[in-house]
Amino acid sequence: MSSNPSLFKYLPKTQLSKDKKLVQEDSVIYQYDTLSLPFIDDFSKDRLPKRLSDFSASNVSDVVLYKLYSGNQPVALTDGFRVDTTFRFQLNALGDTILKQANTVIFLKEFDISRYTSQFQNIEVYPPYQIMDTIGKTPDTIHITPNITQESKKYYIVSPDSNDLYTDRDVLINNTFAKMPITIGVATFDGLNQYGLPYSPDFEIQVQADYLTSVPLDLSNIVNDSSVYLSFYYQPGGLSLFGPQKEDSLAVDFYDVTTKKWGNVWRTEGFVSDDFHRVMLRVDQKYHKKGFQFRIRNKAQGSGAYDHWHIDYIYLNDNRTANDTSKKDISFVYPPSKLLKDYYVMPWWHFKSNPPLYQADKTSSIIRNNYSQGLNLYYRMNLEDPNGTTPFYTYPPSSSFFILSSHDTISLNYDINFNYNINDVTGPGLLPATYSIDFNPGSSQSKDFITANDTIHTGINLQNYYAYDDGTAEAGYGVNPELSSEGYVAYLAVKHEIPYIDTIGGVQIYFLPTYPDVQKQSFELMVWNNLNSNAVVFKHTVKNKPFYTEDNGFYTLWFDSAVVVNQSFYIGMKTIGKYSNSIGMDLNTDNRDKIFWSFNGNNWNSPSVGISNGSLMIRPIFRKKKFGVGVENAKAEVKNEIHWYPNPVKQILYTNAKNNIRGTKVKIFGLTGNLIKETQFSSELDVSDLKEGIYFIQTIDKSGYTSTQKIIKSN
Repeated sequence: MSSNPSLFKYLPKTQLSKDKKLVQEDSVIYQYDTLSLPFIDDFSKDRLPKRLSDFSASNVSDVVLYKLYSGNQPVALTDGFRVDTTFRFQLNALGDTILKQANTVIFLKEFDISRYTSQFQNIEVYPPYQIMDTIGKTPDTIHITPNITQESKKYYIVSPDSNDLYTDRDVLINNTFAKMPITIGVATFDGLNQYGLPYSPDFEIQVQADYLTSVPLDLSNIVNDSSVYLSFYYQPGGLSLFGPQKEDSLAVDFYDVTTKKWGNVWRTEGFVSDDFHRVMLRVDQKYHKKGFQFRIRNKAQGSGAYDHWHIDYIYLNDNRTANDTSKKDISFVYPPSKLLKDYYVMPWWHFKSNPPLYQADKTSSIIRNNYSQGLNLYYRMNLEDPNGTTPFYTYPPSSSFFILSSHDTISLNYDINFNYNINDVTGPGLLPATYSIDFNPGSSQSKDFITANDTIHTGINLQNYYAYDDGTAEAGYGVNPELSSEGYVAYLAVKHEIPYIDTIGGVQIYFLPTYPDVQKQSFELMVWNNLNSNAVVFKHTVKNKPFYTEDNGFYTLWFDSAVVVNQSFYIGMKTIGKYSNSIGMDLNTDNRDKIFWSFNGNNWNSPSVGISNGSLMIRPIFRKKKFGVGVENAKAEVKNEIHWYPNPVKQILYTNAKNNIRGTKVKIFGLTGNLIKETQFSSELDVSDLKEGIYFIQTIDKSGYTSTQKIIKSN
């Protein structure tokens, strides 16, 4: 909502700028700057606003609003009033009323402080007492309980963030849900809210679901009124198994600054397609004002991760025509394939035992030329040395140029003729890699339209768990329980092979929100060394309930003791209840041959014909150090160690962690322990302003977990 500036004179503390867009979420007010054209977003970076988690941050101020004002001043918190009339009674010596006169009326402004708004009403109130004035005696005052009192509420004001392009965060920014996007990264609309939870978990009903609303834009200085166009691409369905139905829809609205109303300018009903469809909308002259906004929204089944729409390549600018559909832009389409043969993540000490055994022999990437002409391009992959400036390995070893035709894609292969030394692995973290593409630097070709989609920072992620999946659930997989002597049950297991006997102490599971809501059912965690002989080595009889995490993440459960597993073992669950537990399924990697199911725990089967290839999102955690806590939700206890690179660094530090670690702070200290810089977490950290020397970078998440790394700043 927008705040009326007329309220500002009543704010006793921090003054808010009248030029900012204000959006309220509970007691937090987010401010957004009005931006100039052009507006460009291909979703290769996350430009959604970050949710406030640190109320003491330097970009946060606070203001107290009061309910009752007398003139321009709030009345005292101790004051109370009556909305009904109170009186002064004049009595004779016998106690008879000879005169009844209303107490002096008090004129106040009553504000609605449940919202940060200037809405108020003028009210007339009276003192909370009656006066009994008997002739010849001192007047008596009889106090009455007030029925209107002063109230206050504190609001936290967040300064504008230059990264923000939108005022809401309902959609999911991801690299994997769409089929062959225009550039790497899309915004996905579905039936889940900003926390990754269903809008309507208990009912299969259609709801107005996600919004993607731009920050205010300044269209007041447009010269050619007919040249302003908004364009974007959309794909209904993508990799999702639950694409939009006919009753679903995707729509675009424009905000009219004059009328202060939203108006629909485009809409399509639901359908499924593997193609991206272009939309080109002319922005009419009536919208050419400062403060214009656009928004994209969808209607979907609100009971789960259904009815996906994927948006890419939003571009709003003047001096365009309806035929302005091609930009000189090359881009990655997907993240490069993984650098490990079988996993995305594995325990660092297992990798260290034999790096060549686990490293991939080659990787690949897909790039696209979005221009109307062929372009002369080159590409490169560097396996970076996290402690040095020269890469361990580069492919191709010299610049390799090729022509990529107009609007064409190509798959590039990168041979890896390099093996990490065991001394390169000293603990958890990332062995970083950088993939890049560019125009031929020797040509006269102009600058790339969007450079953010030309470089990808990735690497070998070494932690304390195994992950076949890449962290995104394009679908869900489960077994419909069958009625038995135990009731309705089903078993699900995932196979792992490790270099030697080891211990596991917990598991991460991604429960995909679907209908019906299975959070009221239960399950038992299980570990087997051999399915054929039903060699159960762990079965926790505590019946846990599936849990949809509020951060689009994994549900972490600890065992109450270490479990010894062989070089080949299986981990999974026994579902108890009528409905299948929908476990996240990563459709970008295929480990279908590692998935097994059963109705009785003895006779096991592979996934049925027709089930999509993918990887089940169940991750065993190794060598847990603390036991005795039973099985519980302990999301904060499994940590992806945050690693920053390159090191030494000149300008920008990158990290292996995702850009949406909400509530995480970053602090940089000098050698003497003095605090140099403090900021909110981002996957890129500009340290160009630091002097040459040694620093310590500390990352603190919302649970209080801290990781520290020494970095060297060079010039």
